[in-house]
Amino acid sequence: MSSPIWTPDALRSEARPFADSAWRMVEAQHRVSTLKLVDSLAEQATLEDILEETKPPVPDPCRTLDYLLSTPFRYRPYPKGSRFRRAVLTPGVWYGAERPETAVAEMVFYRFLFYAESPRTPFPGNAMEFTAFSVVLATDRVLDLTTGALAEGHTYWMHLTDYAHFQSLAEAAR
Repeated sequence: MSSPIWTPDALRSEARPFADSAWRMVEAQHRVSTLKLVDSLAEQATLEDILEETKPPVPDPCRTLDYLLSTPFRYRPYPKGSRFRRAVLTPGVWYGAERPETAVAEMVFYRFLFYAESPRTPFPGNAMEFTAFSVVLATDRVLDLTTGALAEGHTYWMHLTDYAHFQSLAEAAR
């Protein structure tokens, strides 16, 4: 199978309306990580304020959003990029799963991938805490990679660690 090449016009023809919930799962580090470093809730609040001052600003269009929704738009991409962003300054993307089980599976996969790629990093001694949340979305344009012509590229979208094709698709979709 040859590599799919998507243009914005071709992707527009694949877009469909979507109105449902989307799920995400994130580390609950805003409470857990910093609390381990201090002796009181007051000290934690001070530490959180200091940390907040070092972070990039939330982009203006995202300022009214809950931090769980605005965070992907706040930070620069990782050095190698991610599924939806090239390593250069590419706009962030918020994405979610249609089912909570999918969000959990994704979190577990990437947690194991992190440790597989960081063999000297010890597994945590305590259970980690995560937050699962859903957002009700309603849009006239969503791309479903599991249906229509986009499903034909499933081997590219499903690759565990090579995101080049996915990044190209995301770039054309933006």
